[in-house]
Amino acid sequence: MAGSENGKPPRRTPDGRLLPPQGAAFALGRPGGEGPSPRRSPDGQDPFWRPGMARICLPLAGVFFAVLITVGNLPGLAADMSDAFGDKRLHLLAYAFLTALIYLSVNRRPALVAMLTITALGALDESIQSFFPYRQAELLDLLADILAAGATVISLHIGTAAFGSFRAVTKS
Repeated sequence: MAGSENGKPPRRTPDGRLLPPQGAAFALGRPGGEGPSPRRSPDGQDPFWRPGMARICLPLAGVFFAVLITVGNLPGLAADMSDAFGDKRLHLLAYAFLTALIYLSVNRRPALVAMLTITALGALDESIQSFFPYRQAELLDLLADILAAGATVISLHIGTAAFGSFRAVTKS
């Protein structure tokens, strides 16, 4: 059995796993030893963001929101789109998509984070519209955004719960 750098035998847990040297930060881990779980922070909690999903969904949400604001405030185009598809339908679809991206990016309390974020983004969208003379901010648009977020959050919450139950049943 090889010893550690200081000549003493390596420290082990009761079940035989190696412990880091005295004074070393456990969160750093070490070769051959147990490091922190890649899905948990050193304090034992899940990280706030889902690492893989947040890297994809959050930039996509940012770009989508920027395009939404830009296209929605172009003279004539917003009115034409509203006439063709319906103003509230466009709000429902756009903010449902944004809600899904945010919900899928968050690990802790995704429903609350998605609802609060969409409420803030909807308010920002409506306040930006108030600066353009050919646009008008409407409380009903903000309510449509919040309604879309609520319906999406409920759907995703039920879907993830059902998927988790399905996975639990099929594993056994």
